[in-house]
Amino acid sequence: MATDKGVKLDNGKIRLGLVLGGFAKGLWEVGCIGTFGANKYCDNGWQSVENGEKRYTDALLRHLFAHLDGETFDPESGYRHLAHAAWNCLALLTLTHHKNFLKPHKVPPTITALQKFKDAFCSFGISLKGYK
Repeated sequence: MATDKGVKLDNGKIRLGLVLGGFAKGLWEVGCIGTFGANKYCDNGWQSVENGEKRYTDALLRHLFAHLDGETFDPESGYRHLAHAAWNCLALLTLTHHKNFLKPHKVPPTITALQKFKDAFCSFGISLKGYK
């Protein structure tokens, strides 16, 4: 049966437009962080930083804690701490990609990932009032 409509068999495939389009403004700001870092250090040098996973985790937490403490903008770069945190998350995700790509992760049914996140912050004495 012939049809005038084209066919694209893409059911079940990853829809990157949902991320790239839906988060365009946030990703733009994360791109600004990448450019800031490249200008400060070098292009893609973050990929070969010694102990990168640990160091980018520390940087992620510093920026996230600063944000949670009420400081919106990083004084050195002028960009939002959340953009720095997002960049560090992407760096960690990329650095760990080869080890953990799409491996299933089970969370005990009584402890949600959000509760673990809250517990980790509270252990540092950081208040998360208003966060549910």
